[in-house]
Amino acid sequence: MNVNNNNDYEIHDDISISKQAENFEMENHLQPHKFECNPKFKSNDHKQGVKFIQEFLRLITNDFRKQNSIYSKPLGFETWWIDRNGDIQAITNEIDLYVYLCNEEHIPKEIEQIKITLHLPKHLSPQRSIMLKWVSYLISIEDMSEELNMKFESIYSIQESAGTKNSRSLNLRIDIQDRKEYNDILNNGIINLSGTIFNVDEYRLAPKLLICTINICTNLESDLCRRCSEDRNNDKDHKECEICCHHCGGNHLSTDYNCAVIKEYRSKVIFEIKHHPERLPPNVQLFIPSQYRDPRERSKVIYNNKVANHQSQIKQQQYNRNDNNAWPNLNFPFQNMSTTTFSIMNNNLNETIKQLVTT
Repeated sequence: MNVNNNNDYEIHDDISISKQAENFEMENHLQPHKFECNPKFKSNDHKQGVKFIQEFLRLITNDFRKQNSIYSKPLGFETWWIDRNGDIQAITNEIDLYVYLCNEEHIPKEIEQIKITLHLPKHLSPQRSIMLKWVSYLISIEDMSEELNMKFESIYSIQESAGTKNSRSLNLRIDIQDRKEYNDILNNGIINLSGTIFNVDEYRLAPKLLICTINICTNLESDLCRRCSEDRNNDKDHKECEICCHHCGGNHLSTDYNCAVIKEYRSKVIFEIKHHPERLPPNVQLFIPSQYRDPRERSKVIYNNKVANHQSQIKQQQYNRNDNNAWPNLNFPFQNMSTTTFSIMNNNLNETIKQLVTT
């Protein structure tokens, strides 16, 4: 075992991180949309599924492009499939399309005599989610939800953010459907509720784990139960089986993030991503959980710095120089300086100003 001097967590030499695991951590994971179909598809009825998807996309295209006029890409899914229940599930990584499909009014009720029922995801994508911080228990979530829905028209869901509760306050995750309303809330930076000001920030997702890539999880011949670690096909009742983690033998599920082996695995994955942020897609920012964070680092987020700087330069080049009300984004030379260096420069500037005033 090695202890990294720049972090509070330990790295095991015997835990290796595959490219597949790194890519899973860095990708933008959106839940599949499930379209319950009646009558059901047969599992091998791929041709009928193709016709269904093509007709579905044709029916929503005009309305989607009307509501998303700047979207210029072809409309389609990254992948889709017929699940074991005979329903259609589809995945898109395009945020605008994902959010559009989270509205039941946008979904056709019937295609080719197949009635459709949409199963709504629990959340929108993180790119349309905000965090309302340090909400006091003196204000009930029900009262806040009622007031928020009166203030904003496109709220999709309001839920307590997991792992943020303490004895006095909690954080709320709020999903916003309309892009403009989402940006307006973030730009304002605060929300007034019941006469109290609350800070608002972007919601950032913590890195997820592809647990089956852990070294110890190498049994490819069996479908291991996450409760008892035995083969799920051994004719036993795996809803009532005795719990025993197959990573460490502890009394918890094998997918429990509190498992010592999973903790070490997660720490190494985050360590790898922190040292290679250039691999992150441009639209992904990962929140670093506190237990994996170096207290000497100010940033709690991992993002692709090169892409962010490139996008900033593009915005700088694109602003309208003939518009007197348009101001360029300035890249100050001291933005990457250390606190000590900046402080010295600032003191020198103050001294220069004093001399000019007194002369």
